[in-house]
Amino acid sequence: MIYNSSWQLVPFLGGDDITSRTGSNKQDWVEVDIFGATDGNVGLANDWAGYYAAIRAANAIISNIQYSTADKSVNDDCLGQAYFYRALCYSFLTRIWGKVPLLDKYSGDIDYTITPAGVGDIYALIVRD
Repeated sequence: MIYNSSWQLVPFLGGDDITSRTGSNKQDWVEVDIFGATDGNVGLANDWAGYYAAIRAANAIISNIQYSTADKSVNDDCLGQAYFYRALCYSFLTRIWGKVPLLDKYSGDIDYTITPAGVGDIYALIVRD
């Protein structure tokens, strides 16, 4: 998952808030910091996969909560957290990549080949969530 490392800070690189230093094992960070990320950037690839894994899990909860036998208050808490994490992931995905695939229904597999949604459509989902 993306939150077990410092890569959750990627959306803040490239500005004055956070910057990366050269050398060491920071080349992937430097690429993002100078707006020159390559296809081989392992950190960004891991972020992408982590965000979409969380979105897939959130969609599973949202799409299947009606089958839960837990108390309504427990289901409401789970549903609220699922909407929050889906919105958080999409806010970061959009800040890093702009247009990205918008998946708002649960599916066994993630289809990355769908046409990316516009940033406005993604932010509309974020606000609804």
